[in-house]
Amino acid sequence: MSLWKKTALLRTLSLAALLAACTALPCAALEEESSEAEIPTYTSGDYTYSVLVMQSDESVKAVCIEDYNGSASEVVIPEELEGMPVVTLGERAFLNNTEIQAVTIPASLQDLGKYAFAACSSLTEFRVAEGSEYYESVDGVLYAQDQTYLVRYPIGRRPEEITVPDGVADIGNSAFADCALLQKITLPEGLKAIGEGAFTGCARLMEITIPEGVEEIENYTFLSCESLSTVHLPESLISIGDGAFARTTLQSVDLPSKLTYVGEGAFAETGLKEITIPRSVMSIGYSAFGYNLNAEGTLTAVKDFIIYGTAGSAAQDYAEDEENGGAFLFQPVSAEETTAAASDDSNEAETTTVTTAAAASGLGTGRLIGVIACCAALLAIAVIFIRSLLRGKKQDKQD
Repeated sequence: MSLWKKTALLRTLSLAALLAACTALPCAALEEESSEAEIPTYTSGDYTYSVLVMQSDESVKAVCIEDYNGSASEVVIPEELEGMPVVTLGERAFLNNTEIQAVTIPASLQDLGKYAFAACSSLTEFRVAEGSEYYESVDGVLYAQDQTYLVRYPIGRRPEEITVPDGVADIGNSAFADCALLQKITLPEGLKAIGEGAFTGCARLMEITIPEGVEEIENYTFLSCESLSTVHLPESLISIGDGAFARTTLQSVDLPSKLTYVGEGAFAETGLKEITIPRSVMSIGYSAFGYNLNAEGTLTAVKDFIIYGTAGSAAQDYAEDEENGGAFLFQPVSAEETTAAASDDSNEAETTTVTTAAAASGLGTGRLIGVIACCAALLAIAVIFIRSLLRGKKQDKQD
């Protein structure tokens, strides 16, 4: 999408029209476009599309498919619409389509939107047209062309166990989101990145080992993995994003000694009663630890939640923050004690053998798609969760 930009039409819309438009937003406008800009859309056959123009030559135009209006079980996305190449799918192009079982990606396609195939519960196979320089299908799974980036898994297969092939260095945003029956997934040792919402809503996933080398758990990666009770984090990890492990059944977790950031609500709505936070952590978001939803759906601090950390650290600041209403107990420990558990967990992880299938190696083309892409229901959960964060903040400030 870096070669293309949208053509925008500015006009005043009523509030009702804005709300209606929210059900079928076009591809996100680029930075240079106004937040008030409405991208005009057009219809061609079963597709609603918007027009892109090349950044370097505005006479060259292409298409972003915003919505598919058909009902076929096997869909071949066209190479062109109205004489223009189809180069991207919009945020919600096939969102919540429960009819589609197989989809063919055209050779012209360069990019997928955030929610392009979210909640496609019957989708069992991705196919890629001959000549594509961007994607390929391996056993029906969609990869970037060099197979180092797993873009999307067809969740209609409803597997209970998955082994991500050796050589995959990057797992895409929402790649396995809402894989309803998935209980076990084995990640390759060479993995470097896991996209936002990659496992959101995998309600039966019970345990996960993140390989050494991964530095960031992105926003909502394991949100609403309701059976997730065991997590092994690598010593390489430096950041845990917003809501990353929220609404899981974690009873304990060892944070690695290099961790520097924990996002808002990262471990909210879990079974944690206490947490040891390494001195390396410099920033902790609101409700990251020790918060649950009350009957009104507002995140509230858990009384007597214990936070272990070194005096004067971010751990103490978080524990004693006024927003927590004095609910937390801070227990000062030495810096060595805060990292001991993490070191033990790291040593154990290093001795774990990860079984994978053979494939290509290297990081390769990098990400081709947008950020978190959950199914409609899971998106609603995330919205409710975020609203709860905001309500909690507002209520604390009023009090």
